[in-house]
Amino acid sequence: MERTAYLLKVLFWTTIMVALVIVVLYETDILVPGLWADDKRLDFFMTVAVELYVIVSVPLSLRLFKFSGVRRRLCEHKERALLPWGFFRILMLGGAMVVSTILYYLFLNVSFGYLAIILLISMVFVYPSFERCVSETTPKKD
Repeated sequence: MERTAYLLKVLFWTTIMVALVIVVLYETDILVPGLWADDKRLDFFMTVAVELYVIVSVPLSLRLFKFSGVRRRLCEHKERALLPWGFFRILMLGGAMVVSTILYYLFLNVSFGYLAIILLISMVFVYPSFERCVSETTPKKD
C-alpha cells in the first residue's frame, strides 16, 4: 500500500508542478501569452467545453470512490484496483488544471484561470495520503 500511495502522490504533485512550470514560463515571457487571443470563436468553444468538463469532473472525482462498483473493486482488490482508479481520479482533476492553465495564457481569458484555481482547490480533497489509501480500500460497516 505504501508503494501505491507513493505513486499516487508523485502523480498528484507532478500535475501541480507542471501547472506551476507553465505559469513560470508564461510569466517570464519564455512562452508568448495571448497567442490565440484574437480567435473569439475558438475561445468560446474551448470555454464551453472546459467549463462543462469541470462541472462534470469535479463532483465525479470527489464521489468516484463512493460508487458501489468502484467501492467493491477497491475493497476486493485493494492496491491493484486503487492504483488505476486513483490515477484516473487525480488525472481527471490535474489534467484539466494543466489544460486550463495553458488555455488561460493562450487566450488570456480569466475564466480558464478561475477554472484552474477551482481544480487546484478540488485536488486538495483527493490527496492520496497513506491513511486515505488504507481507508478507501477497507470495507465500511453500514
